[in-house]
Amino acid sequence: MNLRAVLLGVLVTSACGTASPPEPAVPPPSAPVVATDPRVGELETTIRELTDRMEVMQARLEAMEDVVQSTRSVQQNPSSPAARTEVERTTTRQAAVVDASNSYREAQIMFGRGQIENARTAFEQVFRTDPVGDLADNALYWIGETYFVMGQYRSAIRVYDRIVRDFSNQNKAPDAMLRKGQALVKLGDLALAREVFSELVDRYSWSPAASAAEGELVRIRY
Repeated sequence: MNLRAVLLGVLVTSACGTASPPEPAVPPPSAPVVATDPRVGELETTIRELTDRMEVMQARLEAMEDVVQSTRSVQQNPSSPAARTEVERTTTRQAAVVDASNSYREAQIMFGRGQIENARTAFEQVFRTDPVGDLADNALYWIGETYFVMGQYRSAIRVYDRIVRDFSNQNKAPDAMLRKGQALVKLGDLALAREVFSELVDRYSWSPAASAAEGELVRIRY
């Protein structure tokens, strides 16, 4: 089961507690359906932050595992120049991953403090450092977010499109599609937004972003 889906289930259960759900209100035929509980949005943000932290840890662990494997290779073949070269390469790689991980966390702190331009520069540096690594799609996603929060929706959409195109199998692709649809709503293009949300539900039905997209489809139905 997808880790993010599990986290969403746990957090939703925790937030909702044991209180009985309110009876649903039936809107008049011409009225839009009431938006979903705002706590869902808060939970989605929490999951996003937890996932980012886990991916930073995963990137570091994978780099450390590479070093361990290379070291074992040298121990098994102490006279092999190729083995020693591989150790040097993986050690350098580990250092780069650790630096990128630290820079990524610092960029997130900047973003949280409202230092949007500085955060964008830091996320761009993370991406340039390791454009195909575990944090590449995360860095791009937050670059898109810096544009989104500043109301530069078309620039944000270009970044989200790149994530979906180049990192379609990575964690941030569903989130990028969701944010693209929301950016289109901000721009007033509801027809295209509906297409994006529908595609998200079809392609990434397992993701929390798909659940959010279903809510968006209800919200902008009219």
